Amino acid sequence: MYDLTSFLTTISAGSASFAAILGGMLATKVIEINNKRFTV
Repeated sequence: MYDLTSFLTTISAGSASFAAILGGMLATKVIEINNKRFTV
């Protein structure tokens, strides 16, 4: 049988890093909007 463990591990690691990058961008935007609201 063909072992898919390394392939699935690579896909899950890639998905996790992609989600982390998107989450970081979203958090940055939320903090930026929040700072603008309290500055004015």
